[in-house]
Amino acid sequence: MKNISKSLFLLTGAVLATGMFTACDDDKQLTLNAEEARMLESITFQCSETLKLAVGMDSTLVYTYGPEDVTDPRVYFKSDNESIATVDDDGTIHAVSVGETTITALSALGFKVYDAEAVLRVCVIPELIQASQINIICETAPSEEGFYYVTDEVQLSAEILPVDHTYDRIKWVSSDESVATVTADGLVTAVNKGDVTIKAIALDKSNTTGSINFHFYELVEAERTEIKPLDGPVCITHGTFDLDVTYFPAGATIGAVKWESDDESICKVNRGQVTPVGFGTCNITATCPSTGDVQSVQVTVEPGWYIWNSANKFGHWYAGSNATFIYESDRLKVKMSEMSAGGQWRGDLILVNDKNNPVRFHFGEYPVLAMRCTIPADGRNTLDGVSVDGVNAGNPQCNEGRYNTVPPIILADGTKLVYIDMGARTKYSTTGYTDMSLLQFKVADIPAANVPADKMYTVYWIRTFRSVEGYIRQPMQPNLYATTKTGTNRPVLRKLPHG
Repeated sequence: MKNISKSLFLLTGAVLATGMFTACDDDKQLTLNAEEARMLESITFQCSETLKLAVGMDSTLVYTYGPEDVTDPRVYFKSDNESIATVDDDGTIHAVSVGETTITALSALGFKVYDAEAVLRVCVIPELIQASQINIICETAPSEEGFYYVTDEVQLSAEILPVDHTYDRIKWVSSDESVATVTADGLVTAVNKGDVTIKAIALDKSNTTGSINFHFYELVEAERTEIKPLDGPVCITHGTFDLDVTYFPAGATIGAVKWESDDESICKVNRGQVTPVGFGTCNITATCPSTGDVQSVQVTVEPGWYIWNSANKFGHWYAGSNATFIYESDRLKVKMSEMSAGGQWRGDLILVNDKNNPVRFHFGEYPVLAMRCTIPADGRNTLDGVSVDGVNAGNPQCNEGRYNTVPPIILADGTKLVYIDMGARTKYSTTGYTDMSLLQFKVADIPAANVPADKMYTVYWIRTFRSVEGYIRQPMQPNLYATTKTGTNRPVLRKLPHG
């Protein structure tokens, strides 16, 4: 906390130094002319979700932050368990003893409304196990003839052996970048016909290398395309998906088609892959330059429909009020903190946003904000919200908790549906969009007797619904994204109930 306090003092000093104060006996007013501080909004670690270290080893975290013009870019690091691993002010982690802990990076300013946070799981093992073999896996299928062509993009991944190796980090290298380039994530792009070797090199000082050879053929022009219409609207948090496209002739190169969106504030498109970025309807167009053939498909990003879960790593939701969290394969686990010695416990969930990057809701179309979880009983569960124009939600009660007379909804597997109807119980418009600069599930005042031994509760998803009944009619929904896989191993959207 010393670093946070120091940062607050420095910010105050900066305001005093740059501001201009005026006061007079007549109006007794104080005027402060100073630029608004640009807060840190995101921190991203440049490593895998779990960092393995042998006892006695050190590793310095590499991270990025945004926005670039942030007033104070300093980051504060902390370890959940310093008997396992400690972390210095510069992000250097020291492995102390065998076990697991989490390292958290926070905005040094510490304002909860604007806090940026990143969490890394650290696994300390007895000794370093180096890679002995790397197998390269080609995740992008070739054409029906079994060929790859100029402009093709081929996604590679690496299997590192033995399975209990310590480090996952590898470096991708192309033997001839005039033929094909490769990114740090293993995405190969063919730029000319010819032969090339792509290598994956282990970065654990073992010099273990895996390789794969490609021959890229000359581009085959597409004469026309057919695009299958979507079955329904798209969820904005779905992520990038492939359109269902047929190319003619059958061996035509995907990169030979020019793709465009008529409104990039709603959807962006690249090589038939669509990324929703805003609400509304747009048209995606495919043009074959060799023949002039033009085909299009309409894409609607449903206003107010959100799904946050393991598929998108819960978006920008994170734990607040001194709680921490970890991701597992299909869930988010929140570790609560004690509010007072021997007393009650708390573990809030906060959607990271601010007035410069708000999250846009439509409480008329999708008023119900809900989560499937295992929050302990008899707490005080409310929703804190502030819109960009300063309207406060007023901390309305959720359906679960000691202060609410509405009984909790227990689902078939024993988990709970905790929700709030933002349209019926808050002060926001139900006829248009509301941009929220703060949204926070407050999970507080949980009696110690109801707190699990591991001090954690689980969240399986957070999402919006048209109504609570809309969810009840759709029991469990094991796959909320409902996608299928294509030969490119990327998701293709199919019809999905959206309550």
